[in-house]
Amino acid sequence: MLSTATAVQDQSIKKNISFLENLLGKYGLVDFAVRLWDGTIWNSSRAGRPRCTLVLNHPGALKRAFRLGNRFSLGEAYLKRDIDIEGDMEGAIALEDCLHGLEWRWRDRVRFRRLPSGTAANAAPPEAREDLDLREILSGAAKDFRSPLEPPLSGVFFRFFREAGLSPDCGYFQDIKDTLEAAQSRMYDISCGKLRLQEDVTLLDMNCGWGNLVFHAARNFGANVVGMGTDPQAMEMTAKAIHRAGLSYRCRLQSTPGDAPQEQGSWDRLIHVNLFDWVEESRLPDLFARAWNLLKPGGLFLFQGVVGGIGGPSQDNPGSLERLFPSEIQQTSIADILRIAEWTGFELREVENLREHCALSMRRWQVLLGESSARIRLLTNDTVYRSWRLFLATAGYGFQSGRLNFHQAILYKPNGGESGFPLPRP
Repeated sequence: MLSTATAVQDQSIKKNISFLENLLGKYGLVDFAVRLWDGTIWNSSRAGRPRCTLVLNHPGALKRAFRLGNRFSLGEAYLKRDIDIEGDMEGAIALEDCLHGLEWRWRDRVRFRRLPSGTAANAAPPEAREDLDLREILSGAAKDFRSPLEPPLSGVFFRFFREAGLSPDCGYFQDIKDTLEAAQSRMYDISCGKLRLQEDVTLLDMNCGWGNLVFHAARNFGANVVGMGTDPQAMEMTAKAIHRAGLSYRCRLQSTPGDAPQEQGSWDRLIHVNLFDWVEESRLPDLFARAWNLLKPGGLFLFQGVVGGIGGPSQDNPGSLERLFPSEIQQTSIADILRIAEWTGFELREVENLREHCALSMRRWQVLLGESSARIRLLTNDTVYRSWRLFLATAGYGFQSGRLNFHQAILYKPNGGESGFPLPRP
């Protein structure tokens, strides 16, 4: 005869399996599996190896992960250790996207209400507080590379990638097997080529991040470059590399706002690029006005940033995408940005969507993150690691699915009608 505890356990397993079978089994969703707390496995495809596996850490985990009315419940359940995700993390974001489009019949709602509730003893660690806002994490990563969860851990996450000679920049891939380092170097070459950089041309990078592109432009193209950043720690290693290469006479990094170059009409080229950063639409008129004033007539401005893609407003996007990327980004189009640039007086010469390259860059970062997981967890905490894994997977899925775009545009400041552009494209 079964004990009461065993009977309850068996009923919990049956209710979870019944819910999965009836809600998801017939829909042919993304290939995934669910492993219950007792080792029982439910597979959506019944064949082959699943793209990802949701691991339920306690009987109430499924109810917390699939909460009605909360489109981010899967991400929250992962952050709070109700579930783990094995395999391809982007597969879990794709599942979240599919779940959003399901129609819950009244029978599904009844089965959902009958699912066990509760949390595990090891769920919701102290740092995964109830009011955790993942936009803070994105902001901390994008702007000053600090985790808002524990300020003393400044720069820990990016240390691993900096040591590998990488930067938080999008790469340009000729082949899906390319390394991130090679792809990033190729992207710097392409960006500098679009700006037609050559020896002694002056270039101001208005948002240089770690300064890698600044260094590349000076070393490989002979340009005279100044890079403006916000965090001296983030630029420190590049500044040392510039000094060792003997390029200090033509290349420097600055992080003090008061030192920002203000000479009007003194720059041949401007650039504003950063994969994890963006400029809100409300600030774009000021940005383009400043760029216009800094450029010489006939100068070029390369601008790139994250904007919304298919699906438009956030109501059609997965919950994780909504949480990690502000709604203004999702609802702003490249047409909106270029319209403001043209109102300022710029002439559009070229625009390119690099979202596939961003998706591949995100996946390379996911691999590096996984390889450093033990060390990152040791120096920070498990929630920091999970938050970044969730962010990279969400961004990768956003770019791959077209929910996010990453446009690069070349803008020209007219000079009496003579553009100086060669007739054939290089």
